[in-house]
Amino acid sequence: MSANTPAPVASKNALTNCHCLTGTELTCPATTRKAFAQGHDARMSSRIATAIAEGAMTEQDGLKLIRQAGGGDLLVAKTKHSAALRKSKGTEPKAPKAPKAAKPAIEVPAAPSIVGEKVQVFHGKRPFNSIVVKDAAGQLVARHRLNGKDCNHEVAFEDGEIFTK
Repeated sequence: MSANTPAPVASKNALTNCHCLTGTELTCPATTRKAFAQGHDARMSSRIATAIAEGAMTEQDGLKLIRQAGGGDLLVAKTKHSAALRKSKGTEPKAPKAPKAAKPAIEVPAAPSIVGEKVQVFHGKRPFNSIVVKDAAGQLVARHRLNGKDCNHEVAFEDGEIFTK
C-alpha cells in the first residue's frame, strides 16, 4: 500500500455487533448488518425510557445515545413517549381492583341413575343417540359422536324428565 491509497472501507454487508448496549460498558453479542439486531432497538428504547423515567438519565442524554447507536426519528419519538408514560404511571395511584363475583353453582339433581342413560339429541332435524356422562368439569352432558369428534349437549331436568339443549 502506498501512502496515497485510502484505507479499506467496510462493506455495507459486513456483519457488526449490535449497538443496543451503547452507553454501557457491555457489548451485545448479536451480529447484524444494520445498527440493531431484530428486536434490539426496542430493547434499547425500553432501557433508556426506564432510566429517563427513574431520573437516572436526562431525556437529552438518552435521546443522544439512541442517535449515536444509529436509531432514527421514529425510535427517538417512541422512547420519548414511553418515558413520559412510565413517569406518569409511577405517579398515579393504583385503582383498587373490583372483587370478582362468584359464579352461581349450577345445581344438578342428585340422581346417580341418570349417568349412563340413553337420550336422543338433535342437530337440526337429524336425531342422534347419546349417553349421559359427566364431562371434565363434572357437569352432566349428553355425548355422542359427530363427524369423528365428541359432541356434548347440556342436560336439563324438568318434572323428573331429562331434556337436552
